[in-house]
Amino acid sequence: MDKRINNGGKREGSGRKPKADEERIRGLSINALESIFGSEEKAFEHIAEQAKDSFPHLKLLFEYAYGKPKESKQINANIEQPLFPEPKKIEVEIIRHMIPQTK
Repeated sequence: MDKRINNGGKREGSGRKPKADEERIRGLSINALESIFGSEEKAFEHIAEQAKDSFPHLKLLFEYAYGKPKESKQINANIEQPLFPEPKKIEVEIIRHMIPQTK
C-alpha cells in the first residue's frame, strides 16, 4: 500500500487556484470595467487621468505598460574582515618526563 499520501504538505486551500476560477474572475473584471467605463481602453484612460495627481495610479499604469521592475537587494560586504580567519596556532609543549625514556 502506498503510504505517501500520509506525508502531509497539502493543506486545504493551498496551492494555485484552478484555471477556471482565474478565467471566471478575469471575465468578471473585464465585464465590470466595460460596464463602468464603456471599454477597457477608457478604463486605462481614467487611470492615466488619475495618475497626474496620484503616484499609486501612476505606478499601476507603468506596471501594466512596462511590467514590474525586478526586485534587487544590495549586499555590502565588509572587505576589511576576512570571511575565513586564519586558524589559531597552538603551541604544544612536550613534557619530557611524560615520555618514556629508552636506553
